[in-house]
Amino acid sequence: MQKTVSRTIDPRAFDLLIDESFIRQGDLIKAVQDSLQQGVDLEHVLLDKYRVPKAALGKALSKFFDCPYIPYDEKTIVDPQLTRDLSQDYLWKHSWLPLKTHGSVLDVLIDDPHDIVRGHDIQRAFPGMTIRYS
Repeated sequence: MQKTVSRTIDPRAFDLLIDESFIRQGDLIKAVQDSLQQGVDLEHVLLDKYRVPKAALGKALSKFFDCPYIPYDEKTIVDPQLTRDLSQDYLWKHSWLPLKTHGSVLDVLIDDPHDIVRGHDIQRAFPGMTIRYS
């Protein structure tokens, strides 16, 4: 089951895919339209319909958001202490997840590290921590 989207990542995040010939500009525009019409993430459309390699997609997102890309890995274990006071529904709805800490640094997975409102929410949930987005 694919996640229903409430927002779409800025299509400019995928310019590197065009620059490196993984997709044509026209196909990217069509992929954006498809994702909005179908209510699925643009990334899913690019991976499934346009066969963009996951590594290339990750590289493009990493460059655009200026943070590391961490692909989904079912073996990843989230520190349960980090989520004990957070609702799973809340995390799912707001598309972020505290992953692990390194001293006073908290690694957070998020779909848009530039989202200031969610950044403030994360900071309120983990006061005094330095947030590092992936």
